[in-house]
Amino acid sequence: AVYSPNTTPPSSQPALAPLISPSSTAMPATLAPSLSPSSTVSAALSEAKAQVLAGCTVTFSGVIPTNEPHPQSHPLWRLALSLGAQVTADLLPRTTHLISAHLHTQKVAECLQRRVHNVWILHPDWLFYCRWSLSRAMEATFMINALPAGSAYPVPV
Repeated sequence: AVYSPNTTPPSSQPALAPLISPSSTAMPATLAPSLSPSSTVSAALSEAKAQVLAGCTVTFSGVIPTNEPHPQSHPLWRLALSLGAQVTADLLPRTTHLISAHLHTQKVAECLQRRVHNVWILHPDWLFYCRWSLSRAMEATFMINALPAGSAYPVPV
């Protein structure tokens, strides 16, 4: 016989009785798992994500249009914030990471001319990789500028 979800089985077949009564399945209060918000997977991932770039100050250059009325709504800005970074529109002394798609921007030129040694100049893919890996990616992998001979990698944070 073929049954569809809308039909009931013939009454000649015995109904299956529950193997365990509903009242016997309740766990004692001492064994019930704690379901606090921080114990859920999504909350744990959110907490981990918010710590990835803690202590970093990110500035964007040539990535968010300068005529953008609300740069805080740009996806890259929001991504950096969600990873725990502070984000600034201007290059500041506390900036640790300058995110740019190319070297030909005013902020990149300013970093290179002043020979700012504590700022990583990185491709935006660095942020995506940090999000994907839930860890701070190696900055040297995502640098868009070559280091001058004899220079060391920046050591911010």
